[in-house]
Amino acid sequence: MTLAGWARGGDDGGDEQRKGRSMVREPEIQIAVVRGEVEASTLEYAKKKVGAVLRLAPAPVLFARVTLAHEDAPGMQRPAVAKASLDVNGRPVRGHVAAGTETEAIDLLVDKLRQGLETLAEKRQARRREPAEVPAGSWRHGALPATRPEWFPRPVADREVVRRKSYVLHEQTVAEAALDLDLLDEDWTLFTELGTAADAVLARTDGGYRLTVATDHPPDVSDLDRPVDVETDAPRMDLPTALRLLEEADLALVFFVDADTGRGKVVYRRYDGHYGTVTGSDEPTKPAFEPVRSQA
Repeated sequence: MTLAGWARGGDDGGDEQRKGRSMVREPEIQIAVVRGEVEASTLEYAKKKVGAVLRLAPAPVLFARVTLAHEDAPGMQRPAVAKASLDVNGRPVRGHVAAGTETEAIDLLVDKLRQGLETLAEKRQARRREPAEVPAGSWRHGALPATRPEWFPRPVADREVVRRKSYVLHEQTVAEAALDLDLLDEDWTLFTELGTAADAVLARTDGGYRLTVATDHPPDVSDLDRPVDVETDAPRMDLPTALRLLEEADLALVFFVDADTGRGKVVYRRYDGHYGTVTGSDEPTKPAFEPVRSQA
């Protein structure tokens, strides 16, 4: 089903305000149920709510996909999971939430998308200024309550590396990486820090960030509007060693310099209880899903 209407700004505007504007038709919103059972009326509700928030996009929305799931794991307090992925004229905006019911999850997801679209609009507006400066404190960080899905309590002996991904890392300042965390609704991001030319990871913490870089030179973090803990000299190790550290310390992720490639690499805990890896590369590759067990 294709939503009727036109994606342009956040208001109706009238015929006079539309003069000179390039009107772009809203994309078809793809909605899929990936696990469990979801009522048809809930799918229509998701399509209506997401379609409405797309009108806040500061640029044409080229793609919109929503997935819903209902987890059946015993004891989960928030079994309803909703995810969305938007392509806003080449810029991704995403959301990933969990709640007690599908309707509540959809509402939280729409709030996440609204926050991402508003942040994207602020960034676009800042670039039009002369000089192009973003006022301190103008970014929106962590305004929403924690709504992440719960980790599935998979036994350590059953965990595997089920996803391997490598891509060419963007050269960014730490402030730009922080903005991407908001736009992509991610907990961490792997990038190449512009000032030091070193691979780095910026991760969310309670009230701020943790930055780890693969160099002994601390990067500039003066543009951030939240506290940041900086760690230098990321350790060099192989994947089995990183997996042991991840499991023994019960961490969400480990950032290290791959002993084979010399590039920054992250091994992280997935919400399904398995592990995934992301590696900086000189050439992009397709994601791989071959299971690789950690070595004790």
